[in-house]
Amino acid sequence: MNNKLAKENGKDDNKTKKITDFFGKIETLEDAHRISIPAAVVTALVGFYSLIYTILYFNELMFLGALDLILWSILGFGIFKNSRVALLNTFIMYVLGGAFFRMTPLWHNNIFATIYVLTLVFALRGTFAYNKLLKKNEGAK
Repeated sequence: MNNKLAKENGKDDNKTKKITDFFGKIETLEDAHRISIPAAVVTALVGFYSLIYTILYFNELMFLGALDLILWSILGFGIFKNSRVALLNTFIMYVLGGAFFRMTPLWHNNIFATIYVLTLVFALRGTFAYNKLLKKNEGAK
């Protein structure tokens, strides 16, 4: 609805476009990239949380906590760059590490797990839409 008003008023559609509904249509590369950013940030934060948790409770496994931080940060950067491979690897690591997260005190109420899954779902939409739009734009040239 806002896009129709913007077009009628002569405003540039790309500058005024906002995603207002929960599963809004992704029409531009900028929209697709913007949707993926929260998952990239939360993925890096999961790595940081894993390091802190390892320092506090498993001091003898500090190397694994640091490795977790590095891996999650690399995956977060891959999601930021709209890499489908990084996003799918993040899903796999989340499923395999799910048992660990369920044991930690912060994730007992599952609100953080739910937020993380939602950001990954949005990133899934955004990343695949980004790559589809990119391929479509390259084919048009």
